[in-house]
Amino acid sequence: MITEGADYELSCMGCGEPAPGGGSQTLDGLRLRWSVDTACASCGPIIACDRDDPPGDLRSRILAANGPSVLVLTEGSLSNARLMKVLREALGLSLAGAVATAGEVRAGRYVGTGPEIERLAEHIRCAGGQADRVRP
Repeated sequence: MITEGADYELSCMGCGEPAPGGGSQTLDGLRLRWSVDTACASCGPIIACDRDDPPGDLRSRILAANGPSVLVLTEGSLSNARLMKVLREALGLSLAGAVATAGEVRAGRYVGTGPEIERLAEHIRCAGGQADRVRP
């Protein structure tokens, strides 16, 4: 399991008043999960969680707090057609989106949160390719 998070002040999910809290994103198997919590003086601790895409600005806060991760694909480990198939299946991309994203991956410019990149690297490994998550 890989988890990245960020602490920040946000509105209490109970009463709407400013409260300390934060959020995180976790890779659990091949599934992304997120959670947001607040510690309101009036309402006490409240947590919200779900799967897939995180709410609001949580992703950008996680990237700012932890820095981006980059997907590094070992040259020659996966054909372009196979890579695009993996990208379409894992990310739900159109053919045009998969072509553009494959170019970013091969150029070493595909970035995201640690859990996002590790998830995609694992999909590539499952398809027979070699991929790693690195910090620039």
